Amino acid sequence: MTREQNDHIYAADNDDENDVSQGKNVSQEVLLDQATDKKSVSKANTPEMLGVSWTEGSYSGKNLRAMCLLVWLIMICFAALSGWLLISRHAGIWSVLPMIVPVVAWGYFVAVYLYRTQTLRYKLTQHQFYCEAGFLTKTIDTLELVNIDDMTVKQTLMDRWINGGTGSITILSDDKTHPKLVIRGLENPRAAFESIDEMRRRKRNARVIRSVN
Repeated sequence: MTREQNDHIYAADNDDENDVSQGKNVSQEVLLDQATDKKSVSKANTPEMLGVSWTEGSYSGKNLRAMCLLVWLIMICFAALSGWLLISRHAGIWSVLPMIVPVVAWGYFVAVYLYRTQTLRYKLTQHQFYCEAGFLTKTIDTLELVNIDDMTVKQTLMDRWINGGTGSITILSDDKTHPKLVIRGLENPRAAFESIDEMRRRKRNARVIRSVN
């Protein structure tokens, strides 16, 4: 075989390798573009990108203002009773017992306040609604938005006048674990209600479109 033939064969082999290499690069670029497109679509469907105003929240301490006022009322009443017993003929151990009730009531209020405000967290995503709770042991409940059947938002007179406009949302669904989920202590319950309902309707419409196609 002549030198010219060898050079020709070598050049052909190099062309084949270049074609294979270019083919691999093209396929990698296609896969990268597809992955980027999927991420873009997924990001575009997030609640934030869809213009949903409420995506996460927690239990507001404002929702416990009425309970706090009740505890203070109990403390004042029993402190007055204890003072009256001290200056009366019933002084003694009977004057100390009424002070136990305010201490227990105040301790209960502090425990409830810390537990609810520090542990209760809510989050809305593209497909699910999450409810997190617990101090030492964290519990996360997940509810599929497409399984929600009905929702109601509630604000009592006490919520509007004393608790700073807080409220609660009741969700009825097909979920076997939590067919009725009550979200309490929301600082802006109407915005949360509208956001959850918006994402729920979008999920159901998307399911209908897929079933038709």
